[in-house]
Amino acid sequence: MIFSCLEIKYLYLRMLQKFKIIFLICFSFCQSIFAQDSIVSDNHFQKIKVQDSSSQTIISHSYYTIGYFEKYRIPLWTYYTSTKETMLQCLLDRKGSFRADPLSNLIQANKDDYEMPFEKGHLVPCEPMTFSEKAMKETFYYTNCVPQYEKVNSGRWRTLEKLVNNWAIDLLEVMVFTGNVVDENSQRRGPHNVTIPVYCFKIILAYKGANAQAIAFMVPNKDNKLIALENYMVSIDKIEEMTGFDFFADFPLEEQAKFESTCDTKQWDWRVGKYDKLFKALKAQP
Repeated sequence: MIFSCLEIKYLYLRMLQKFKIIFLICFSFCQSIFAQDSIVSDNHFQKIKVQDSSSQTIISHSYYTIGYFEKYRIPLWTYYTSTKETMLQCLLDRKGSFRADPLSNLIQANKDDYEMPFEKGHLVPCEPMTFSEKAMKETFYYTNCVPQYEKVNSGRWRTLEKLVNNWAIDLLEVMVFTGNVVDENSQRRGPHNVTIPVYCFKIILAYKGANAQAIAFMVPNKDNKLIALENYMVSIDKIEEMTGFDFFADFPLEEQAKFESTCDTKQWDWRVGKYDKLFKALKAQP
């Protein structure tokens, strides 16, 4: 059978159209699958075990994971990793405003729940996510903040966040849990009855060679100026006792025992402004 040039062109265009339709169907299907995977079950996130897991919803964003507790209207834990490679790309100017988390239809706080002396305290900070607009934007969800007193959020807590960024560069990679301690008697505020944490904690784990090293902090959320951060150091075991959470639950028990019971301040560099000049130079590059 011999086809004319026009017939061949017609058949070619029909085939292209069919392939285009098939591609669009497959693309839409994949999008729906990935969107659904953004809300994950406990079985899909093994780094933490929660006693009352029925009360939490685990939300997985592009670069961090949240354990959100609707009954408190706040997250009780978040997890992210930060590396030297990504930190050295954190050159975007911080920008963003808080809004509802589009991945959750649970009750969330809004701007009416926050007024002085409280600020919207990030759990996953904005700064280590300034390597991309998308990553930075996703830190500004109400599922990623809590009412923190201004003296805490803009004070020692801010210093701690800068130290964690430095440690990510020093140690090449850090794993970070940030969360809150609440109880049934915790105060609430605003039209959405948002819980005010009693304590805010941060846990950092890194490896130096084959050896794991960890450090943890439990900071009181009070309307007072805090003293030096070293005074708020605690063991991971202590935070687990106060929260009922099992951190790094995917690690063998014998390995957890090595880094969860103690921490050594000498393993960590406490110079807050250590990399300020480096980032100023990087941002100045055309």
